[in-house]
Amino acid sequence: VQGVTLTLASGGELPSIAYGTAHIKDADTILEAIRAGYRHIDTAVLYDNHLAVGDAIRRSGLPRGEVFLTTKVGFFPSGLHAIWRWILDMHEGSAGISVAAGKGREQAALRAALQDLGVDQIDLCLLHSPFTGFLELLGAFLPHRLGRAKPFKWQPLRKISASVRQLLQWVGGVLGMSPEAAADVRRLSWEQLEAAQSDGLCRFIGVSNYDAALLAELADAKVFPAVNQIEAHTMFQNRETRVYCEEHGVAV
Repeated sequence: VQGVTLTLASGGELPSIAYGTAHIKDADTILEAIRAGYRHIDTAVLYDNHLAVGDAIRRSGLPRGEVFLTTKVGFFPSGLHAIWRWILDMHEGSAGISVAAGKGREQAALRAALQDLGVDQIDLCLLHSPFTGFLELLGAFLPHRLGRAKPFKWQPLRKISASVRQLLQWVGGVLGMSPEAAADVRRLSWEQLEAAQSDGLCRFIGVSNYDAALLAELADAKVFPAVNQIEAHTMFQNRETRVYCEEHGVAV
């Protein structure tokens, strides 16, 4: 289960096979994964299961250094009304209406995560999404939400998801936040992670669901993302982003 270890450009190693805990709030289930051999646990503020993850790690009896721990912060656009978070029902839990999963609160969310997990430091902290406005969030998330509800329509939805996202981004740019303002919001979120790493709250920092263009926005950042957690498989190879990451030393 431990699989291949990736060497990060910033130093250190990342177990490439992780146990994802979305929708899992039972510590016993996570503990069984650790006992089965998983040494990389992936969680997020959005999943609302940090207490369970921390409990499972402690009960495993393994030294802290033997379990690589990843969490994610900053999923929702800043100011997204709780009603919309509830309607979208991202992970059918209290985090669906929690402001802790929003942008602009990354460092505070990470400190709360450390307390809930019962650890002094996170191995890897990721920005969970690049979303800065509601329409962008809806465009990226809606195909996944509908695909989960109606699996037989998944492939057609996947094919149009990029077009839907582009359309909603365009509308959002006209009616709401400009691309420049959106980039500034993402930069401020990234600076919060840079500060968190500098303060020793996490060893490595990275992003999730970023494409090549979004990564390029961080080209002159103090710390470039060590990791980009993205969707990539036979039906969606995400080649442009993967090539960019390879050329710039970002682990995928």
